[in-house]
Amino acid sequence: MGASRSILLSLLAGLLCLSPHAFIQAQGLNQPDQRDFSFPVAQALDALDAEDDPLVQGHWLAAQLRKLALGIPGDITAWLNVRHADGQRQQHALIKQTKPLNQGWRDVFVLQDESGVSVESLSIDHLPGQVPTYRHLRGDLSALEQDAPAVLEGAQIMVPFGGSGFWLVDLGLDFLHWPQQQVIPHRIQMRKGVSCQVLESQLNVAQDQGYQRVRSWVSREHGGIVYAEAYNSEGRKIKVFEVNDVRKVNDQWYVTELKIRDLVNRSTSTMVFDPEP
Repeated sequence: MGASRSILLSLLAGLLCLSPHAFIQAQGLNQPDQRDFSFPVAQALDALDAEDDPLVQGHWLAAQLRKLALGIPGDITAWLNVRHADGQRQQHALIKQTKPLNQGWRDVFVLQDESGVSVESLSIDHLPGQVPTYRHLRGDLSALEQDAPAVLEGAQIMVPFGGSGFWLVDLGLDFLHWPQQQVIPHRIQMRKGVSCQVLESQLNVAQDQGYQRVRSWVSREHGGIVYAEAYNSEGRKIKVFEVNDVRKVNDQWYVTELKIRDLVNRSTSTMVFDPEP
């Protein structure tokens, strides 16, 4: 499909409020990762209400969310705070960069020690129609770029970043690319004081380590995930994700504080993004 036709169809869907199913059929796409939507998630949620197929709803919503970057775009500073089960606390400065690619973007996270030396680096490439690609290295960003470590996958991305509750897979929002996506009815429709749709993402193959299923509460107001729960292959809830704060920058809503509670290790981690450049 040519780029001009794809853009035109996206605009028409936004203007005419086509249902998710009709829009997917209009583009002639079978794989959810290949869809190209150009209008905001919050606007798209209105069209979801008219669609009664939970799988179509789920793939539509996941495709919208895959377009959203984590945190505020550009080069910003952040803090990674961890409170362990024994009460001990640690804090690391974090440099978060968003670099445009020919298609998509690259998120880069660089963790620094107390003296400002880079001690851990992670890059995540987000490309249309593809799952995120992860490269992780103990060291600074230059080493990450020069050594070009192998792309990680599977259980390799279910590991902590900076000794926190944030795993590599969390920072890439990998669950939005899983094959099973559906909007589900849930007794709790309000989270963080806003009305939400509940998206359930699931892997087809059982994982010995990490997540098997994630439930996300997606705000109807600003179209972002405000709360999520992660479950292992045995159905046990092992993590809770919460958005503590969002900020509107250049007419777009962005996460400025994200919290993860690790229910297994009984730790709490927060990532706080500075909205100022």
